[in-house]
Amino acid sequence: MTSDPSTPAKPWTEPQRPRPHTWWQRVARVIDVAFPPRLVRGDADEAHILELRDWSEAAQACIHEAFREARARGHPHVGVPHLLHSLRKEAQVARCLAGMRLDLIVLGRAIEQALLAAPSEWTANPSANERLLAVINGAVERGRSAKVAAISSGDLLLAIAEHDPQAQALLQTTGYSHSILLSLLAHGSEAPPAPDAKLPAGDTLEVVVHNDDYTPQDLVVAIFVDELNLDPARAHALMLEVHTTGQATVLSLPREQAIERARRASQRARAAGAPLRITLRAAAEARS
Repeated sequence: MTSDPSTPAKPWTEPQRPRPHTWWQRVARVIDVAFPPRLVRGDADEAHILELRDWSEAAQACIHEAFREARARGHPHVGVPHLLHSLRKEAQVARCLAGMRLDLIVLGRAIEQALLAAPSEWTANPSANERLLAVINGAVERGRSAKVAAISSGDLLLAIAEHDPQAQALLQTTGYSHSILLSLLAHGSEAPPAPDAKLPAGDTLEVVVHNDDYTPQDLVVAIFVDELNLDPARAHALMLEVHTTGQATVLSLPREQAIERARRASQRARAAGAPLRITLRAAAEARS
């Protein structure tokens, strides 16, 4: 809890770092690997951002491509437009953009205009500006909060929309929807199906909650307590079961009660902007 690109991004290779020579440098390097810096601060370059070690291969490639684009254009800083330029070519992001039915021509032109407006002052090693660092740190914080194995390129797009007002305004001119992006990243569809979309037969139904990397755990517990009438201890235990196993049967109730509780829980999640998926299925005895 919480697509082929026309121009493929250049494969990412880890920047070379000098080998530590003294004993205290070796100790510092071991600590750096075991406990990577929580967030990027200051005038960060590509190596500092990538050494967070939270990125998927695709996200690494997009970050590398953003820095390469800045160098190619002679820009002293890497900004959100450079990252958007590289992200829109990546497969997962391309699927999300297509799923949101964005006007990709308008998006491409807007990104190019933003890049042309960036200052040109040649430097061999451009650094990230404050807006890009806010996006990077937002993606890192969300990924670590959700305990994901790796931060994806889709997570970077989500962080851009959440942490950069200028990019958010740019995206909205193309038909961007934050709730649809969340659902596409969480479930691969525009929206989670309504709990009663395909009702199973049976007088008793089970309410099943499914895990995703974007719904906050505290919200899941609150929904269990307020909408499904579970006590807090049971709600917390079931939230952890959903998180660790992928899904959990939260309630087994008479048909109409199960439908009503599931509908209320789903509406609460949608109102909070979360892509939590809740489904109904026949009770275990009916399936056997």
